[in-house]
Amino acid sequence: MTPLPTPAAYDAFTARPGAAWVLKHSRTCPVSSAGHVEVRDYEAAHPGEPVGIVVVQDHRPVSDHAAAATGVRHESPQVLLFVDGRLRWHASHGGITRAAMEAARDQAPPGPSSATGGNQTRRIHPPSHS
Repeated sequence: MTPLPTPAAYDAFTARPGAAWVLKHSRTCPVSSAGHVEVRDYEAAHPGEPVGIVVVQDHRPVSDHAAAATGVRHESPQVLLFVDGRLRWHASHGGITRAAMEAARDQAPPGPSSATGGNQTRRIHPPSHS
């Protein structure tokens, strides 16, 4: 995983052509640790796809910048999929699995879409714990 320590590094990483993933991770949260394992498993199975990481304890301004830039409220863990510089999918907490990431990548629309104005984003919600 590529560390994203500054807003500029985050912007450059997410603007790249093709797919790029960003994991927002908390070192103190067991759920975040489980999400980190899932993202590492995905990364190992798909070595050609770049994965960036923002450790929120170390780089909270980057996490805040990501939330402002995408309009997606901060959560950790949280994974975001960008395709050609546009957010296409995100998930948090228990919604972060290798299988969910693979499905999102397979179904992510490539680049801007004239039908949606290029802002088509899907979210996977974690299972509710009633």
